[in-house]
Amino acid sequence: MKSILSIFALLLCITCYAQVPQLINYQAVARNASGNIIANQTVSIQLSIRDGSPTATIVYQENDTATTNQFGLFTVVIGAGQVQVGTFSGINWSSGNKYIQVGFDPTAANSGNVGTDYAVFSEIENSGVAPPTVLIDSQWVPRQLNHTDDISGTSIAINGNQITLQPGKYHVSASAQWGFSVENVGNGLLYLNGILKLADTSNTTILIGQAEHPFIVNVQPSGYLYGFNSIESYSNSIEGILTITTTTTLTMQHYISAYPNYSLTAPVGSYTYTTNAGIPMSIGENEVYSRILIQKIN
Repeated sequence: MKSILSIFALLLCITCYAQVPQLINYQAVARNASGNIIANQTVSIQLSIRDGSPTATIVYQENDTATTNQFGLFTVVIGAGQVQVGTFSGINWSSGNKYIQVGFDPTAANSGNVGTDYAVFSEIENSGVAPPTVLIDSQWVPRQLNHTDDISGTSIAINGNQITLQPGKYHVSASAQWGFSVENVGNGLLYLNGILKLADTSNTTILIGQAEHPFIVNVQPSGYLYGFNSIESYSNSIEGILTITTTTTLTMQHYISAYPNYSLTAPVGSYTYTTNAGIPMSIGENEVYSRILIQKIN
């Protein structure tokens, strides 16, 4: 198991009983490398059963994903996870003591390899080059995911900007950058709004991020200032759990809008504005304008 922060191992001796276990409940408290409790977070666990000693051959191994509570407590069921080695029913419990080795990764959503299906797609361009996506004011526009950063398994696939998921449960985390340029604005406030969502081919919303507090641009508190030019960059994100019952194709879509506040006593003035899917910067390396991480969790 690949871990970004830390891995710890806990060894337990299981005494053989007359009745062969069908499943084993395992409960623990998740802590990071500094010993601090990891609360309300998805974590990845790898459970290995060794036959006879803590360093003996692994006769069974599985990967699990769990969510900790406010105290860092999580529970998994050994025998019900993503099998990596052997079968749980094939364990010979009568051959002697069994040892459980627990590998722990506190960054399940960001892990590069957690032993299950996952994918990371992004929208990347060379330094100083505008992103592939062209945003249109007050319209939902698909983000052009033009790069596969990492992928494992057969449950997730991409074709152009369309992501296809096979039936199962998935953890999804995504973000997208966008920019706004305002010119020739008189006195007033301009509200900017950005929303990110996942939608299927019928444009039904599957997952949506709440519109953040509308971005407010204080153009000019008093008097008028023509020829004024403001360029700002922002970001939207979504995260959630998807339960897919049939093969489903999704796109990550972005909505950007702007409107002036006409409730002001002074005239709003004339203005023009433009939207874009990220403000290019010449930084000498590729620029990531949007990214989505998808991990199958059962």
